Amino acid sequence: MHASVWLATMVTRTYSSRLRQSYMRALSSDRSFGNRLSDGDRTRDPGGRGVYNRRTMLRGALFVIALSLAALLGAGARLSSGSPAITGYPNSIAATGDSITQAFDSSSYGANPEFSWATGTDSSVNSVYSRLLALNPGISGHRFNDSVSGAKMVDLNGQVTNAVSQGAQLVAILMGANDVCASSVAAMTPVSTFRSQFAQAMATLSGGLPDARIAVGSVPDVYNLWAILKDNAMARSTWSGFGICQALLANPLSTDQADVDRRASVRQRNIDFNTQLAEVCAQYIHCRFDNNAGFDATFTTDDVSTLDYFHPSVAGQAFAASVAWGSTFDFTDSEAPVTSATITRVTGGISVTLSATDNVSVAGIEYEFNGAAYQRYNGPVMMVIGDVMTYRAVDVNGNIEASTDVGRADSDKDGVPDSFDNCPTAPNPSQADWNNDGIGDACQDSDGDSLGLTATSSSGPCNTGGTIQPKFRDCIEVFLGTDPGKACAATTTANDEAVDAMPADFNDDRTVNVTDRTLMVLALKAYNGGTYSQRFDLNADGAINVTDRTIVALYIKLTGGLPCTP
Repeated sequence: MHASVWLATMVTRTYSSRLRQSYMRALSSDRSFGNRLSDGDRTRDPGGRGVYNRRTMLRGALFVIALSLAALLGAGARLSSGSPAITGYPNSIAATGDSITQAFDSSSYGANPEFSWATGTDSSVNSVYSRLLALNPGISGHRFNDSVSGAKMVDLNGQVTNAVSQGAQLVAILMGANDVCASSVAAMTPVSTFRSQFAQAMATLSGGLPDARIAVGSVPDVYNLWAILKDNAMARSTWSGFGICQALLANPLSTDQADVDRRASVRQRNIDFNTQLAEVCAQYIHCRFDNNAGFDATFTTDDVSTLDYFHPSVAGQAFAASVAWGSTFDFTDSEAPVTSATITRVTGGISVTLSATDNVSVAGIEYEFNGAAYQRYNGPVMMVIGDVMTYRAVDVNGNIEASTDVGRADSDKDGVPDSFDNCPTAPNPSQADWNNDGIGDACQDSDGDSLGLTATSSSGPCNTGGTIQPKFRDCIEVFLGTDPGKACAATTTANDEAVDAMPADFNDDRTVNVTDRTLMVLALKAYNGGTYSQRFDLNADGAINVTDRTIVALYIKLTGGLPCTP
């Protein structure tokens, strides 16, 4: 049960049954005055004089404070929903990369995309697309192979731009083999350049397809290619004759230290590239790196094409598809994560703190301001009035929760969004808060002198917007000039204090009785004669009339005409 609901329930239960009966009679009729509470609901001082029970008054105060607390605590939950959740299987896939993803020389010379590990359709490969199709017919025909033979990381940005235009829900990236397999060690792409080029492509992809899953494969271990084929004469001849990956494959049988060091430096560059892929991918909560599954996969000679002794064969494409499928998102997980928001009012606005949970694991939380691009959440976010923040969490399997807006909803239509509003249930455009306790005057009765009575109004400076609020809420007391922090006069002497305590106790003698009724009647006559006294306008509607007189009658009946105790 919500804490504020529990508090309101528990406080309500402390009311005595006789007080509730008296309260209901007071609401139903104002024809009789001076009804006293039963003996069970009053106490007597040592002198035998009757007083209305201070505990009853305190309970009334707690009740209205509970109502105010409910409004305040509810402000954090009054957040409007945005886009729906995205879970389960993707309905489209785009593959980016180089000749590996084009299945170059796998079955015949040149590109053979039907055998591609990513988007191929040949059953002998059982590509990622084919596996998805078997589980989700909705992806049928929605496959795009944007890879280009010979491409390097510098070309990835153009390829992901195509994927963005295709609206792909899953984007597979396998790029970097040509950055390693250069004509010489000096011609290999520098690590920092490789990283910046990949980062640029990721920014393009994430910005253009903010909901897409991004699966990044590690660059295969080209050193293993040399290790398993260096003793094959046809392989050596082909590598040399066509100048394939000479940074690694030149002089394949040489054991000279320079050649050993050269091969080691190529392998280290391969490893360094994968480190960059992992680190940049980790910056994006929709991205999943294969954790070097592709690099660690030990392919055999059967997995290498005998057309060029470099690219994967059909069997190699099938092996690559198996490795990629085993290291990608678990699409069977269809449960979205859930984010909790804690909103704290601070000087100048609000601070929003987010946390999320998931049935598997949370990849992260992201948010955006006023329709701009999403950014990763790393800690409390400061907002000012006018900002609209949208947030959502993403789990490790790419499931996205429905987004939630902060700063858009304005339940009481006072121009102050609920998340910023110190009284989200009652109009309070000025955010008046006389005691600076974070709860606005429009919805709080700080001293509890409403005694549980409530009111609703649609006009005047204390307009409740049709909601139910404490009758003598702080706004009313500020309007009347009474003390919103004091429920009972300091003495029983009439009119001896500069500021009245209880709004209906006009002569400030601790008692709401026939004297106060008479003073109200006189004020009503004066008003009808053209003289308005704001102190007697108990509902702050700009007029003194029967409604104000009735309010006095209600408190005479509720208190039994007995004095309060400070």
